[in-house]
Amino acid sequence: MSGHETPAHELLEEPQGEKDDRPSSEKQSHTEEQHIPIEDPSNSTKLINRMEVGDLSLEVTQSPTVDTTGPRSEPCLSPKPSSSAEGMKPQEQGAKLKSMVGGAARRMARSGAGAVEAAAKYLHRPCDPASLAAVRIMFGVLMVLDVLQERGMGEADVRWGDPDACRFPLLPALAPLPLPGMLFLYASLLLGAAGMAAGWRWRASCGVFLLGYWYLLLLDKATWNNHSYLYGLLTALLLAAEPHACWSLDARREGGGGGRHVPFWNYFMLRAQVFFLYFMAGVKKLDPDWLRGHSMRHLGEQWVFAPFRLFVSTATIDYYIIHLGGFLLDLTLGPLLLWPPSRKVTLFFGAAFHLMNSQIFYIGMFPWVCLATLPLFCHCSWPRELLAVLPKLPRAPTPRVEANEREETTNEGVNRVGAKQNQGKKSSDGGEPPKKKKGKDDECKVLKTLKKNSNCFYSDGSGVSLRQKVSTVLVACYLLLQTVLPFSHSITKGFNTWTEGPYGYSWDMMVHSWDTLHVKVTAVTANGGHRVYVDPDRWVSSPRWSSHADMAVQYCRCVQSRLAALGHPVTALYLDVWKSLNGRFQQRIFDPTVNILEAPWSPWSETPWVLPLVKDLDHWRTRLYHQQEEDELSTSPVERIFVADFPGLTLENYLSTDLENVTLEVLKGVVVALLPCEGGGGGRLDDQEPRDGPENITAYQQQNGAGTPAHWKQLALRTHRSHEGLKETSERSSDYEKGTDFQKLLIGCHDLSMSLHRAQKSLKELAASIHVGTKGVSAHLCGAAEVRVCPVVVESGGSLTLPTGAFHSITTTSSSPAVYSYSFTNATLSVEEQRSYMASHSTADEPRGKGGLGLTDTSPSDGSNSNTQDGQPHTRPEDLDEQLGVEFPTFQDLIKFFKRKLTLFWRSGRLLAKACHCVLTNSCPKKG
Repeated sequence: MSGHETPAHELLEEPQGEKDDRPSSEKQSHTEEQHIPIEDPSNSTKLINRMEVGDLSLEVTQSPTVDTTGPRSEPCLSPKPSSSAEGMKPQEQGAKLKSMVGGAARRMARSGAGAVEAAAKYLHRPCDPASLAAVRIMFGVLMVLDVLQERGMGEADVRWGDPDACRFPLLPALAPLPLPGMLFLYASLLLGAAGMAAGWRWRASCGVFLLGYWYLLLLDKATWNNHSYLYGLLTALLLAAEPHACWSLDARREGGGGGRHVPFWNYFMLRAQVFFLYFMAGVKKLDPDWLRGHSMRHLGEQWVFAPFRLFVSTATIDYYIIHLGGFLLDLTLGPLLLWPPSRKVTLFFGAAFHLMNSQIFYIGMFPWVCLATLPLFCHCSWPRELLAVLPKLPRAPTPRVEANEREETTNEGVNRVGAKQNQGKKSSDGGEPPKKKKGKDDECKVLKTLKKNSNCFYSDGSGVSLRQKVSTVLVACYLLLQTVLPFSHSITKGFNTWTEGPYGYSWDMMVHSWDTLHVKVTAVTANGGHRVYVDPDRWVSSPRWSSHADMAVQYCRCVQSRLAALGHPVTALYLDVWKSLNGRFQQRIFDPTVNILEAPWSPWSETPWVLPLVKDLDHWRTRLYHQQEEDELSTSPVERIFVADFPGLTLENYLSTDLENVTLEVLKGVVVALLPCEGGGGGRLDDQEPRDGPENITAYQQQNGAGTPAHWKQLALRTHRSHEGLKETSERSSDYEKGTDFQKLLIGCHDLSMSLHRAQKSLKELAASIHVGTKGVSAHLCGAAEVRVCPVVVESGGSLTLPTGAFHSITTTSSSPAVYSYSFTNATLSVEEQRSYMASHSTADEPRGKGGLGLTDTSPSDGSNSNTQDGQPHTRPEDLDEQLGVEFPTFQDLIKFFKRKLTLFWRSGRLLAKACHCVLTNSCPKKG
């Protein structure tokens, strides 16, 4: 510019003297300008140029006098609402707003479509199918073994042969087939798994296996576990993928040498699922019980930890290696497998982890399936390299690279690595050539020789297809589902009991350790209102139902129909289930006063008749552990059962004559023991019932002269010195009363006399009971004999010796849960047998009748273990696999292992042959 600077308003004005030949539409859309003179505080005139662009008005303020000597004044831009927008009608403003929103939506759609297209290109890039084929072969072989073993073909007659057995399907419409039909289903599963391993008619073989497997899994929730759920997911992912593109009968029939390309999403989805397996298991182990070491105890005694026991104690192994180590391993295994520098070390620790699990737990093919899926994180051509270094084995059909093709590939690699001229000179002058990734280069060479796949994306093609975009969206939906599903328990509240949801799909592996002490099923008959006691094991093969409210409802409805078929129609069913979760006190899980047949239950709302877990007594667990260890090391081993019961509830129990020195010791709260009296004095509650509270009961007992029968060793309150360390201190009061809604639990402290009256009536009926002895049902006649009942009050710190060979009941009368223990010795076992028994059983075995807290018969006749992982044994049952324990396995153990597997094959074949024979001869047994 010459001499002076043009003012800003002149720069914004249209040149004078020039004719505007533009159309009127362009003139209207052009920036409009107005010159409005205004007065400023210094009485100097300024020009304001207003530019209206859409709804935004910019004012350019500039002094008309330009001072060429002073500093240049910059224009001041200030937004101001547009006058044209202010003058718009509401309809016009709405149309303009709609246009703006539509434009923003179109821009977001274009960006979203661009993201989907970029993701589709990434997920559909061609890859070598060798690793996918290797996983397919291993998974198919393992599923053949799983069908015979864990799915139960080898014991199909035991599992499905009883048509009256109670099932727990996820959907009410699901029902098992007759036994021959179930055996044919198993046969189809075997053929499907074998076809998967061979890669024969892939879609048909995998589809048949997938449908049969999920039908079998959803048929019974009592058999659910996380690894069975994992098998179903992996099968579904493999069905959608193309693992038969290489080393399969299908690939051989199609020709093409080493096979054809597969899209990368085949690997991506399987890797993501295995990543979810480990990472979600680590997230679930954030549970306080796991982090404090209460979930898995005494595992350090297993033989696999023998090298660690040379340096640290078993308790240290349990906490630091099993709990903290397992938490860190699960949480970090997935991310470390994805990071190439740490992959080799992670593969070693992952393999060691699964091999140890195969020797500690009875979890079927799960460790071996995990070992088979770990190589998915390696580069796709690893099986070809592995077979190349094994000269004695037949090599895979490795594609042949011709000389000119090899030269072309080499030149392309040089051009990619050294695009610059100086780098090419450095390489040709003898400098260090750029490093190449061997696995990537080998895979690139292999890809050049494989057949192209229409499902893959190639850069020289016509772009991303609609099918590839749809598959990309489906991949995203599956990942979202697997992220949300493990935490969906806030939606399906009806499946929550003490744990979140039904066990088996949320990856909470080994977090919850259940100990079932006592299950009593009481039915009230429609004819006469008599009470009938049902054997809890009569129509079920797994105790899992007693840990979940949804299965408890299904069980009671099934028992109702079975009793009606036997001629005993019932109107009410009550469950008295005692369990311990992660080393806590034994306590009730369901309200025993609620009729389950009429109790409300919905999958979308909380179950009101589920009693809460007493967590404010968790600080007792460490002291309980110490007490149990002292009992095991004592010269006269004493077994103890620790119980916590809610106010107003009554425990009914029968003491076997095989027990000696049975003592009730109250550690916290107040209880009233009702005992049958014989001879002597002895009061009767039906003459004068207590009014309110334990003081009246004590006065009533003294007034009526309740004495001590001759066969009782002792009936007196005394202080038990050995439990002083377990007594609740007065300084540490419980806040249970503040945090519990007794109205919600249908339990009140005001109905003490009613509770005692019910206990007295029930005890008299039990004492006069007679066994029917048919179909696992026992009944009694109310009022068949006159029984005297004596009440005894036992407060915190007191103890009472109980009579054997008789019934008794314990009613909690304090305002918070009472804590007490049973201590006893088994007269039928020697000292060595008692110690061995106590070492393998933390509590008494689950009873098989109407008795009380497992005190009817504590001899380990069946060798079962009551410690379970949500109803499933977490150590090997003796009837399936011999528990290794602390002993190192020998060659004989290996021979026994193979004999068991061969026996499963042989027995499965015999059952299938019998099913074919009965179908062909029309001699299959009819139901009913």
